[in-house]
Amino acid sequence: MSILSIAPETISLSRITDVSWAKPEVSPFVLILSNIRSAGLEDWIEVHQGHAKEVANGWTASIDMLDLDGDQSPAGARAAYESWWPFLKPGGTIAIHNSSPREYDPTHDGHRRIVVEEILPPSYTDIRLVVHTTFARRSSD
Repeated sequence: MSILSIAPETISLSRITDVSWAKPEVSPFVLILSNIRSAGLEDWIEVHQGHAKEVANGWTASIDMLDLDGDQSPAGARAAYESWWPFLKPGGTIAIHNSSPREYDPTHDGHRRIVVEEILPPSYTDIRLVVHTTFARRSSD
């Protein structure tokens, strides 16, 4: 099994309160590659540069796990989910970060909306919230 990561060249830090880790001269894409390399995971993780919808447009293979932790605007989260869930194998796992029931800024509640509107039986089973991330298994077709 390999792991797919999708990373845009740039990322907005405007909604992140702790940016002490960020180095303006280094792009998030380069940071991701560096972290993968330092962890010795180059053979396991395949990084594609671009936005979720753009990368999905040329995608053909099924996936075992879908981790949504990128654009959390309603439109961005919806686009990522709709672009990638068809590739999630029956029995595959979806993980959606920042999806716990709490008050969200209306421009940053996309992941919560996906959970409330889409991650439901009978399409998904074993639905669990672990801290701020919702996990579920895609039902067999």
